[in-house]
Amino acid sequence: MDFIATAARETSSDTKDWAINKSDPDGMATLEALKKCTKVMRRITGNGAASLGLHPAVYFYNHRGKHSDHLFLAVTGVFAKAIQDNDKGFFKKFIECREPLEKFLIANKATINQAIVQIGSTQRVARLSKMFTGIIDSLLKKEEVNTEKLLLLLGLQGKLVASELEGAARNFTDEAKSAIYLRQSLDSALSCSICGGLIDANKSASYDHIKRKSEGGMGDPENGQITHPYCNTAVKN
Repeated sequence: MDFIATAARETSSDTKDWAINKSDPDGMATLEALKKCTKVMRRITGNGAASLGLHPAVYFYNHRGKHSDHLFLAVTGVFAKAIQDNDKGFFKKFIECREPLEKFLIANKATINQAIVQIGSTQRVARLSKMFTGIIDSLLKKEEVNTEKLLLLLGLQGKLVASELEGAARNFTDEAKSAIYLRQSLDSALSCSICGGLIDANKSASYDHIKRKSEGGMGDPENGQITHPYCNTAVKN
């Protein structure tokens, strides 16, 4: 329900009591909301031409390998807004800085997770969305993006983010196993040959002709590379 509220909300609406909470006698409003949700999902994942193929381990999981609802909703909200605003330029900007953005998010997962704890629950998604778009803007401007910038975007400038205490145990806990799986998933992930971002081939991938078919390129293995669907259809073309 949180995803539906995030993906289908009208950006012009400033009220919490939006259509999802109101009567819908003929079901048309519900149908429209589900269409919006489907459009957002197809932008985030899948093999369709519009799919950015976001790697879940990069965008939706914390450093301990646990799914973060707040990160998921924040990223979803950013892309949903761009879709609702018909802001096609945003996606090309995202692709332009995707590789350094993902490297920064991966390197700072622990800090982001610690920061989330210090932000009030009602403000977490909004601040994480601001962080996400702020990092993209800074990277596009060739500005330095560091921990200080991260905390500034999260509204925690000047505040100490306490380090988490690591528990010692002989056997691997479920949390430790998740962290190990996350780390190795990222270490072994494929990279898009066009944007440099990570690919989860089980969820979203496109096979691209290195030499275009229009230029005589053939479908032999040597002329193929794996990319994000959006990079293949909207960036390269």
